[in-house]
Amino acid sequence: MLARDVEVFVEMIQCCDDVAGKIERFSLDGSSWPLDRYARDSVLLSLSRIGELVSHVEGPESLEAFPGIPWRLVKGMRNFIVHDYKNIDLDMAWVSATIDVPALRVSLLSSETVRAQYEMEKDYVAEDLEQVMAELESMPEE
Repeated sequence: MLARDVEVFVEMIQCCDDVAGKIERFSLDGSSWPLDRYARDSVLLSLSRIGELVSHVEGPESLEAFPGIPWRLVKGMRNFIVHDYKNIDLDMAWVSATIDVPALRVSLLSSETVRAQYEMEKDYVAEDLEQVMAELESMPEE
């Protein structure tokens, strides 16, 4: 698998994390999902980013490393969100966000190479964030 493709897969996992985090942050469920346009659009943006990232995978063998992922459908969801937004089937999009995205995340993390890179980046960001937060807390109030 190409190193660049590993980075793309890691970014996809981060988008999957974004989808789950937004659903949690906005306390979305199947009934509130269609009613909260701002939260819904935020989730849809992350879904479209996942589909866009499929186009950034350079080696076809990298996609073939995950035979259980329907790459055409993942990319198709992005195209549908971006080009036919007004006709999005919100029930289908909810299923994508709550079932398909977690399954995609699990599949991508099944690659030891992708998982190791994801964990390394996640730890790096977490350490950096902790340092920034500590610096902010130590700043005098104005």
